[in-house]
Amino acid sequence: MDQVAHLIGVIGRMLRPEMMSELLEMIEVTLDMKSDRFSELRAFDPANEKEHAFDETEFRWKRTDLP
Repeated sequence: MDQVAHLIGVIGRMLRPEMMSELLEMIEVTLDMKSDRFSELRAFDPANEKEHAFDETEFRWKRTDLP
């Protein structure tokens, strides 16, 4: 569970204005207990209509509901 303590700083960097193209309200994080790493980061807009996933290679949020 070492990663949980690290989560606040990571999320803080992910939510910087230059990382986001639009306002996000809710973030869901999945923790892989075997590897003690985050395996999935998803975020939703305030209306809960648009879903975003965090792209670790580009270090930015991307819409997942677009073709």
